[in-house]
Amino acid sequence: MENDHIGKEPYIDTVPVKRRLGFFSGVSIIVGSIIGSGIFVSPKGVLVNSGSVGLCLIIWFVCGLISALVSTGIINCISVKLSARTHILFTVLKVAGLLMIIIGGLVKILKGEFGSMSSGFEGSSTNPTSIAMAIYSGMFTYGGWQNLNHVLEELDNPKRNLPLCVITSITLVTVIYSLVNISYFSVLSKDEFLSSWAVAVTWAKYEISSAVVIIPIIVACSSYGTLTIAFFISSRLSFAAARAGLFPEILSYLNVNSNVPVPSTILIVMLSVVMTIPADIGMIINVISFIFWIFLGVNMVAFMVLRYKMKDVKTSIKVPLILPFILLMICIFLVVAPFLEPVRTEFWYALGYLVLGAILYIPFVLLHFRLPGIDGVTKFCQSLMIVAPATKPDEIS
Repeated sequence: MENDHIGKEPYIDTVPVKRRLGFFSGVSIIVGSIIGSGIFVSPKGVLVNSGSVGLCLIIWFVCGLISALVSTGIINCISVKLSARTHILFTVLKVAGLLMIIIGGLVKILKGEFGSMSSGFEGSSTNPTSIAMAIYSGMFTYGGWQNLNHVLEELDNPKRNLPLCVITSITLVTVIYSLVNISYFSVLSKDEFLSSWAVAVTWAKYEISSAVVIIPIIVACSSYGTLTIAFFISSRLSFAAARAGLFPEILSYLNVNSNVPVPSTILIVMLSVVMTIPADIGMIINVISFIFWIFLGVNMVAFMVLRYKMKDVKTSIKVPLILPFILLMICIFLVVAPFLEPVRTEFWYALGYLVLGAILYIPFVLLHFRLPGIDGVTKFCQSLMIVAPATKPDEIS
């Protein structure tokens, strides 16, 4: 193989995965992933299903607590460093926007104006399905707490930085989200909250009417920042799955210049465009959340089984078994609750996706079936994107 490349450009067999993410990059990935447009635009899904301001605020706090427990228990195409710096920039912008809302609400409360918070727990729902749907909405807005786990191979000093980033990020976001919702309720009535197409904009019309245009700009920055992180993380998931033989081989390749999984990033962009077709965001949230909690529950079972079978194996990060057990109980509740009443259509869709995945798994993964001509497609994409197979973790010195 070496003789074929004498006098030519150096032959690139594999590309190593480099550790180029530090503490601040890690925090920005988690915080930036969690804080998107949801807290600005449509946090009303929690209030709709919880029924009262008091229970709504409790569920927001509980969702933050669940995020902390899970993240502790589990413990795009240009440049990784440029992407990380972009994450930090947009994380600062979105947090600054939320701090503006928090300060406005605190001013109202200090004046003795409590808005709809005075209604307390009036109208609280006791229906398990409604509570589960409220948690779905809350946890979707908290979505992103797990993202740093997916790029551990690129995180510098993960034994120190992973738990430190998780604790810092989840604590920060839980406090911010709780205070933002208190600010919303200090200004808006329940009816105004539920009827608003963008809660932050409605809030701004009352509090900063002369500068209300600032909120849409902040929402745009927040959405864009979250989008860049979503592409960064999701492409690494596809990359890891392909390297494990679960996805087509080309998705496990890295660009030889930027060290970025270009094929996986392009795939995620294409899938994202398809996901924008459905008009009902509530349906998308329910489908994604339902599948997520099923897989998380399975992960918790696997975690406990492996902990029992490999009890003598030393690991860098070790958590008490009570945590995965608590999370498993939460997962069971959130998966079962939607079926305690007439089942919504989207949950049947979710089950259909799982069945389809199992059907495709048998021939392509279990039986190692390869489509005719797939090697030619892989070579063509490799040349087009200038990518090569990534060095496996056990090959990195």
